[in-house]
Amino acid sequence: MLKKVRYTAAGLSQEYPFHLPWLSAIEDLDFHQPLTFLVGNNGVGKSTLIQALAIQTQIPQLTNAPYEDDPSYTALLAFANRLKTEWDVKSKSGFFFRADDFISFVRENERLRHELQAELASLDQQGVPKLSFQRQPYENSLAALKRTYPKALHTLSHGQSFLALFKSRLAPNSLYLLDEPETPLSPQNQLALLQMIDDQIKQGAQFIIASHSPILTAHPEAVIYEISDTHIAPIDYDEIENVSFMKHFMSDPQRFMYYMLENQ
Repeated sequence: MLKKVRYTAAGLSQEYPFHLPWLSAIEDLDFHQPLTFLVGNNGVGKSTLIQALAIQTQIPQLTNAPYEDDPSYTALLAFANRLKTEWDVKSKSGFFFRADDFISFVRENERLRHELQAELASLDQQGVPKLSFQRQPYENSLAALKRTYPKALHTLSHGQSFLALFKSRLAPNSLYLLDEPETPLSPQNQLALLQMIDDQIKQGAQFIIASHSPILTAHPEAVIYEISDTHIAPIDYDEIENVSFMKHFMSDPQRFMYYMLENQ
């Protein structure tokens, strides 16, 4: 399990991400529970920290593409190199997930499925026997896809395909770095995802998650860090701004509607 991350200061800089004021607060950031959440407003740097951790630990992206080949990570490579991690036992399995990557993954998965089927159809047209060694790489790859995703992801709803993906890819004793995984999910499906996460935690997996979800962050054993413009520090669930807001809103939604829409 990943136990700790330290940041080695690079001196003052106005360049992203070294300008973020809270960087000095991760000289010694502990991950002493198997489930950690990073919360805070948009733009404070939750995704920056999660992505830099993914690069530093080399936990693979969902797509398995190298971080160094992805232009969207260019600014984070130097930052990631200044993070130092400590482990109980270093995990070599798991993945890093960005909500933005999900649609691309589903499309790539379907493209590969069609490509394999087209290759097999071409061999059929050429009269290649069904048991020919020439067919085996395509047959094996297609069978592996069907085992991993019994239902093609593109045929499911957005939320269903998301949960199917996680159900097929989660495994014990692995590290998962997730950036706002609640994005495509209804509240009920967020609970389903949280149950999957809990099941894997009980089998030795570790999750570090950037999230806005009052549902996911409600897990009773989670450690929650709030990232603000100036600091990163532990916070209790009931003190999270999103949680407080939702409690007030749900207690009297019509009052909010009155002040927002009618009393302008």
